Amino acid sequence: MKKISIIAVSIVITALSFVCCTYDYNMPDFSNAYPIYSINDVSDDMRRIWIEDAKVYGLTFEVAREKWEKKVIEYDASDNVLYSGEARGKADRNAKKMKVGYTCLHRISSTDNNYYEVCTFWIESFYPLSISPFTCYADVSANNSYTIEPAPAYSRICPFNLTWDSSITNLMVATTESLGYETSGTELEVIERDINDNIIYQGSPLKFSGTDYISHKGTYSIEFLLSFYGWPKGSYRNKAKIGVVRFAPIKLEANMSYTLNDGMEYNIEKSLTDSEYIYAYNLTWDSSITNLMVTTTESLGYETSGTELEVIERDINDNIIYQGSPQKNSGTDYITNQGAYTIEFHINFHGWPKDSYHNKVKIGAIIFTPLRLTPNMETILTSAMEHTIQTYI
Repeated sequence: MKKISIIAVSIVITALSFVCCTYDYNMPDFSNAYPIYSINDVSDDMRRIWIEDAKVYGLTFEVAREKWEKKVIEYDASDNVLYSGEARGKADRNAKKMKVGYTCLHRISSTDNNYYEVCTFWIESFYPLSISPFTCYADVSANNSYTIEPAPAYSRICPFNLTWDSSITNLMVATTESLGYETSGTELEVIERDINDNIIYQGSPLKFSGTDYISHKGTYSIEFLLSFYGWPKGSYRNKAKIGVVRFAPIKLEANMSYTLNDGMEYNIEKSLTDSEYIYAYNLTWDSSITNLMVTTTESLGYETSGTELEVIERDINDNIIYQGSPQKNSGTDYITNQGAYTIEFHINFHGWPKDSYHNKVKIGAIIFTPLRLTPNMETILTSAMEHTIQTYI
């Protein structure tokens, strides 16, 4: 048995020696090859941590859930940057390592389907790259250290909160009332400028809810304008823009709360022009005017039977814009027509023959020299004022 085994081994070894041979092998051409890589998506753990940081830079969920984009920076062996931008899945053929980032984006309006950049989370680790049949994996987790890069000024969008305190309200009320008007509302407007001070938007701010707003893309500084409105005192018609409180531009920061107050730099621009102005005024006359009408009436053999007020309103160019009974608010309070600059008062007085209470006639009129209208004007007509008496009988 032992002898047979030795012969069998010998035969196998001899057979194997005849199988061995040589052949030519062509190596693959790597001249156009490049590294292939793969980056994992943002996990639930990563998102839970990162969205809290992103809120600091303006992330909002008012419209929709946030969106994430993968970014890379590719380096060669000498640490020169070969590419920086969105992850492509393949690197520059000379790239030896890369950094990985995740950009957080959000929507700002239900009428705008675009997503805008909030910030980018850059992982501090480097991931090696090589030309290989195998994919280079960047396995990122919530345990990785990272730095946060805010969205660049040209693409960022900032949510902010805005209110104004009682000092500004009082300022608008005082200005309105000084012009003879009562307040009837305010309107907020913004002027948004980019980092080069170019205006990129002017108008009503984009509102989320209440006093929460958001800027347009690329806003670097913002200017607040409070337009305030009113109507002539005692009248709830003819609403007009009284003026604007314009605040000095402020550098916009995400999630900032601004409270406008009179301690800030501002100026007031009045909007009412002479052609738009409506004056409220109060008018009465004293006993000297009453006595004058009675004396004139009785000297003509009549008894007094009433008076009637008439006005002639002229514009700044002395053109008559209205003649007739004044527009009354209540009692002895009146308002002019729009554009009145001066006013002329006529008191027409009537009477009837003595001892007769019929055949009432217009006796005459006391005509006063025109007066320049002023806000909140209170006039008491007296016989000492320049006037003429015109009789009709």
